[in-house]
Amino acid sequence: MGWRQYDNLIDDIKNVAFKSSLAPLFRKLNASHFLNSKGLFPKRIVICGSPRSGTTLMNELMRCYSDVYVMNREEYALRFPYLLIKEKYIVTKHPLDFKNFSKIIATYTDPFFIFLLRDPRDVIISKHYKNQDTYLSTYPTWEEAIQAYEHLEYDKKLLVRYENLITQPALVQTQISTKLDLDAIRNFEQFYRNVSKGHQDIKSLGEARPLDSNNAGKFKRPEHFERIKQQLQQFPTMHEYLVKYGYENDDTWKSHFLGNH
Repeated sequence: MGWRQYDNLIDDIKNVAFKSSLAPLFRKLNASHFLNSKGLFPKRIVICGSPRSGTTLMNELMRCYSDVYVMNREEYALRFPYLLIKEKYIVTKHPLDFKNFSKIIATYTDPFFIFLLRDPRDVIISKHYKNQDTYLSTYPTWEEAIQAYEHLEYDKKLLVRYENLITQPALVQTQISTKLDLDAIRNFEQFYRNVSKGHQDIKSLGEARPLDSNNAGKFKRPEHFERIKQQLQQFPTMHEYLVKYGYENDDTWKSHFLGNH
C-alpha cells in the first residue's frame, strides 16, 4: 500500500471512530496528561490563521520534514484523535482553529501553533480557483484572527508571514526547524515535486507548483479596486493593522482608493 493510500486509510478510520461510540474514549485519551507525559502519543502542531492566509500551503510544506504525520484533509485539531503512529508530531490544519486556542491547550500537552499572517488586502480579494466570481473572506475575520493571536499568552507558537513564506522560504523553514527540533528531508522550495497531485489540499491550491512571490500584492490589480474601497470604507481599522504589521508606513496608500478623504 502506498504512503498516500495509508494516510487516506488512517483518515477514514478517524472519521468512522468519531461517528461511533468510541468518540468519548478518544477525547479522554486526548485530555490525558498522564498518558502524554509517558510519551505514548505524538505532539500536536496546529496550523491556523485567517482563511486565505496560506494555511493550506503551510500544511503541505510541513511534509518537507521527517518525523511528522500531516493530515490530508482540513481538520480541526480537537476532532482528530490520537492514533498509534510512529511520528513525533501530528500536524492538523484548519484556519478557524484560532478560535480554539484555549481548548487545544487544555486538551493536548504542549501543542505548538503555527499562525499564518497575510496582508488583509490580499486576503479579502482571494477567490477559489473553481469560483472566480466570489470573494471568500472579509476583513472582520482577518481582524478576529490576529486579535486572537495577539491575546494568546502561550510560548509555543510561531507567527509566519505568508509574504515571507513565498519570498524567503529557506528562512521560514529554518525558523520552524529550530523551534520544533525537526529535520528537513527536502527544502520548502522543492515541496511541489513530491506531492500527490490528487489529494484534496493540492486541489485547493489549484495545482502543485513552485512558490510564487507574485502572489503578494494582488490587491493592487484594477479588478480588485472596488472590493478594497468597499472594505476600507466599511472597516477603517484595516489601515491601523496595516501600519502595525509593517504593510504600510502611513496612510498615503488610502488615497488611491478613497481619493483625498
